[in-house]
Amino acid sequence: MKEVLKNLKSIFLLVFIVSCCSVSAQTLKDGIRLTVNEQYEEATGAFLALVQKEPQNATNYFYFGKNYIQQEDLDSAKIIFQKGTEIDAKNPLNFIGLGEVLLNDAKISESNMKYEKTLKAYNELKAEYDRAVNKTDEMHTAVEMASANSEKAKTERDKEKVKIDQANVNFEKALAIAGPKNSVAFIAYAEALTASKNKFLEKAMEYIDKAIALDSRSVDAYIVKGDIYTEKNLGSEAAINYNKALDIDKISVKAILRKGILYRRTTSYDVAIETLNEALKVDPSFAPAYRELGENYYLKGNVERAKDEYKKYLSLSKNNFSARLRYANLLFRTKDYQNALNEAEQLLRMNPENITVMRIKAYAALETGDYKRTRETLDMIFKKVEKSKIAVRDLEYYGKALQKTNEDSTAAVYYQQAFDMDTTRTDLLNDIASIYFKMKKYGEAAEAYKEKISSGVGVKAADYYGLGQSYFFTQRYQDADTAFAKLNELSPKWPSGYLWRAKDNYFLDTLKLELAKPFYEKYIEFALEDSVNLSKYKSGLIESYKLLADYAFRHKQPIDEIDRYFKKVLELDPGDHEALNYFEQKRRALEKEKENKKSPPQK
Repeated sequence: MKEVLKNLKSIFLLVFIVSCCSVSAQTLKDGIRLTVNEQYEEATGAFLALVQKEPQNATNYFYFGKNYIQQEDLDSAKIIFQKGTEIDAKNPLNFIGLGEVLLNDAKISESNMKYEKTLKAYNELKAEYDRAVNKTDEMHTAVEMASANSEKAKTERDKEKVKIDQANVNFEKALAIAGPKNSVAFIAYAEALTASKNKFLEKAMEYIDKAIALDSRSVDAYIVKGDIYTEKNLGSEAAINYNKALDIDKISVKAILRKGILYRRTTSYDVAIETLNEALKVDPSFAPAYRELGENYYLKGNVERAKDEYKKYLSLSKNNFSARLRYANLLFRTKDYQNALNEAEQLLRMNPENITVMRIKAYAALETGDYKRTRETLDMIFKKVEKSKIAVRDLEYYGKALQKTNEDSTAAVYYQQAFDMDTTRTDLLNDIASIYFKMKKYGEAAEAYKEKISSGVGVKAADYYGLGQSYFFTQRYQDADTAFAKLNELSPKWPSGYLWRAKDNYFLDTLKLELAKPFYEKYIEFALEDSVNLSKYKSGLIESYKLLADYAFRHKQPIDEIDRYFKKVLELDPGDHEALNYFEQKRRALEKEKENKKSPPQK
C-alpha cells in the first residue's frame, strides 16, 4: 500500500509540474533566492514556472529538488531529481541530488548501534553457555534467540549501508559526467557530503578545494568550505572562509548567516546576535536571520524574545508550512505545550500526512495531560511510517502515555524498544528500572540498573542507589553492599547511602551487628550536619539510634550508653513505644539484676 501511495504521489506531482500554467515566470536566481530565504512555497511556485518555461533545463530540477531537501521532504526531492536525470542524463547535478537524498535517508548510526548491542548480548550469552557445566534447554534457546536478533540487526545495518553505496554510485556517475573542470558540480558534491545526515568531510574538503582552484572568486565555494570546518568543530578556520566569501561579496547575507550559526554553535550567543543583526542591516527581509535570532535568544533563556523573533520569521517567510513547523517546534521546546498543540492541529489541517507535525501533536498532548490523544496520534504514526522510520521518541512518549495511565508493564516494553533503537539513551533504562521497582519486580529492576551502569553512559550515584535497593529486596545482600559501597564513594556525604548500607549489612551480620554499626554511625553524623533539613531524617535517625542501642545491649556496654540512644529516640518521637517500653521494663529488669549482684548470698 505504501508503495502504491508513493507512486501516486510521484504521478500527481509530475502531472502538476507539466500541467501547471498559472504560475508567473521566474528566473533560476529568483528560485534559489527564495529557497535561501526559506520561502519554500513561493520557491516551489518559481521552480514550477521555470520547469514549464524551460522543460529541458535539468539544472532547474536540481535546485527545485534542493528546495525540497531544505524542507526535509526527501520523497519529493527524489522525484524531482529523478525527473532531472531523465531530462538530461549528461547533467551531473541531479545525480548529486539523488546521492544527497540517500545520504540523508540512511540510518547508519542507529543501525550500527543496534547491531553492536545485539552482537554483544549474543557473545555474552554464548560465552556463559560455553562455560556452563549443566547446559539447559532454556540456555540454548536464549543463545539461539540472541543469535537471531544479532543476525536481524546485521541485515538491517547492511540495508542502510546499501543506501550509502547507492549514493556513491550516483556521485561517481555525476563526477564522471562533470569531468575535471566543473566547479559548480564540485561545490554541489562537497555541499551534499557536508550538509547531509551522513557526512564525509574529508572527501568534501578535497572537492571544495578543487572547486576553489578552478574558481577562486566563488562565494558559494568559500561558504561550503566554512561549513566543512564548522562540522569539524574548527571554528577559526570556518570563520576565515566565511570572511573570504564576504571579501568577494560584502553583502552576502548567506555568508553572514553562516557566521552567526558558527557563533551559536560555539555558545557565543551575544556575538551571534550581533552578527545576525549585521545580516539584517544588509537585508531586513532576510527571514533565516530572524529564525537564528530566535534560536539564540532561546538558548540564552529569553523565551519571549525568542518567540518574537520567530514571529518575524513567520511573517517574512510568508507563514509557509515549513516556517510554521519550525515555530511549532520552538513552542514545544519552550514548554508552551498548549500553543504547540494548537499550532500542530492547524498545520495538520494544511497537511494531514506530515509525520513531524503529528509527532509535535503527540508529544505536546502528553505534556498537557491528554494521554489518549498522544496514543491515538502515535498509533496513526505507527500505521503510516515504515518500521525503520519510527523514532526513538515515538516509542518513549508512547511508554510515557501508558505509564501515566498505570499500564506500567506495557510501558516498560515500549521503553525497552526505544532503548534498543538508541543505546545511548540510557535514561530509558532508568524508566524501565523504576517501573519494575514499583511493580516489585526487583530482579528485573536490578538488571536494568546493571545494564545502565555497564554502559558507562550518564551513570550517576542514583543508579547505584537503585541497584543496591533492588538487590536488597531480592536478598542479594553482598551484591547490594557492593552497590551501596560505590554509592558512598560517589556521594560520600549523602546520609541515605549510609542508611541503606547499614540496613543491608544488618542482614549480613544479624548476630553481632558489627558490620552495620559503622554505617548507622555515619548516617547519624551526616544527617545531623544537615541541620536545616533535620526533619526529613527523623525515621532514619530513630532506626539508627535503636540499632546502636541494640548493639550496646548485645555487647554488654554500660546501661548509660543504652539509655543515651533511647533518650535520643524519645527526643525525636516522645511517643515511641519501643523506647518507652525500654525505660519501663528493660531498664527495671537490668537494675534488678544489678541489685541482685550487690546483695550478699543468704546462708
